[in-house]
Amino acid sequence: MSVYDKLADAYRVSCPIVSLTTSDPARSVEAIGQALNKIDTDDKGKPKKTQRTAVVIEWDCVRGLSIGPQPQHPTAQKALSQLTSDEYLPAQLTNAIEKLPEACVLVIHNAHRHLDKVEVVQAIWLCRDKFKANRRMLILLGTSIRIPAELQHDCIELDEPLPSVAELSQKVASVCPESVRPTGQDLTDAAEACVGMSAFAAEQLTALNLSKDGLSTAGVWGDKCRKINETPGLKVVSSQANFSSVAGVEQIKGFLGKILNSPKGPNCIVFIDEIEKSLSGAMGDTSGVSGDQLGVLLQWMQDKRADGAILVGAPGAAKSAIAKAAGGECGKPTIQIDLGAMKGSLVGESETRIREALKVIDSISGGKTLWLATSNNISNLPPELKRRFRFGTWFFDLPTKVERASIWALYTAKYNLPAASEEMLDKEWTGAEIESCCEICDKTGLSLEEAADYIVPVSIQGADQIDRLRTAADGKFLSASVAGPYRKAGQPAPEVGSNTRHIEL
Repeated sequence: MSVYDKLADAYRVSCPIVSLTTSDPARSVEAIGQALNKIDTDDKGKPKKTQRTAVVIEWDCVRGLSIGPQPQHPTAQKALSQLTSDEYLPAQLTNAIEKLPEACVLVIHNAHRHLDKVEVVQAIWLCRDKFKANRRMLILLGTSIRIPAELQHDCIELDEPLPSVAELSQKVASVCPESVRPTGQDLTDAAEACVGMSAFAAEQLTALNLSKDGLSTAGVWGDKCRKINETPGLKVVSSQANFSSVAGVEQIKGFLGKILNSPKGPNCIVFIDEIEKSLSGAMGDTSGVSGDQLGVLLQWMQDKRADGAILVGAPGAAKSAIAKAAGGECGKPTIQIDLGAMKGSLVGESETRIREALKVIDSISGGKTLWLATSNNISNLPPELKRRFRFGTWFFDLPTKVERASIWALYTAKYNLPAASEEMLDKEWTGAEIESCCEICDKTGLSLEEAADYIVPVSIQGADQIDRLRTAADGKFLSASVAGPYRKAGQPAPEVGSNTRHIEL
């Protein structure tokens, strides 16, 4: 059942107040008019005696009251004449709510911008019983609506999903001239490139990338990435890199590779960098912002049965590199979500942003996501959040000498440098430090040994932190490099029959 079928049913049973979250308000108003004036027929194709008919009137802060797109113009005009007012806002809005004629529907545009005014909220609340008695309805329309506490028990909340691939295929086909209109798999690829956008945005992106030679799907995808990047807190970080561009950590690469390339694999990878900095204070946040973000995130991951893994370790130990390369490994988009960037200064702004971001992710992925979160220390993360990452917590220790040899080989080849000497292989460096050394050589002409003088490794400057991480991970986290749980050097192996797969602190 579509969201507009639900809206029509709500009107049929006299629900007085409905909120409708949508990414395309103009299309929604048209769909509301069609749904509430649908001609129902019986099995013989004859109109039924009882029809769903309504007079739709719109209100916005610029045009004031106007007639919605519908066939009953004379009836709507008569109803509109009863509401005309020269009062200033929000008096005109409250007047329209209180005096809406019988069997009429009032659509309030950008309702989320007016629900912080006490007189508007009061007018909405006062209309509840009166509207229910004679089939009047108030529709609060907006891109993201947070219902005030005073109305939460009186309002039916509906959320229109972003267009599906099938709907976008029709939109793409309607924009393209017949001579260059894609068909079959080409049309599906073009529609999939538009997934995550509203129907209007998909139409515009298609038109922008259309030429006499046909439609550029790559161009649509590139423009869509820029549109996604405009969503607060979201950034597309997809690249051509895959796991072959990350040396070492073979165990986590093998495990994630099986998941990413399986028939039940994800359609999108969601990457959260340094998750402990975004959510570790959620329990003690007096503003409620981090707590709300945590609640929304937990609920979404549970509802969608999202899978994920937490990658813990010292800075530069390839955690972020693995997360960013995961998309390239399976040819799926990788979207980085920045919870801190979603926090706004206005009341309700932060809550609105995370819900909008998750709506975009849901549309792009079809609900099939793999979440990868990196952290330098997860001791302060809420346990209910760690449980959502069902693929476990993986520890990235400093690379071994064998791993360092493969990392040196990767980056010396990348920068066209001589092979690393035994002296360089013995340095207990992270992959990020090895790359930095090679980059210094490339830009300065120094040898690897000379460039090493400009590197202070994390094994020295963060020795205490690394030791604490190793102690916390010992026997509790999975090892990113070898099979089984991570074991700190010098510690005995787990006893046979012990719970070696335990992954929680």
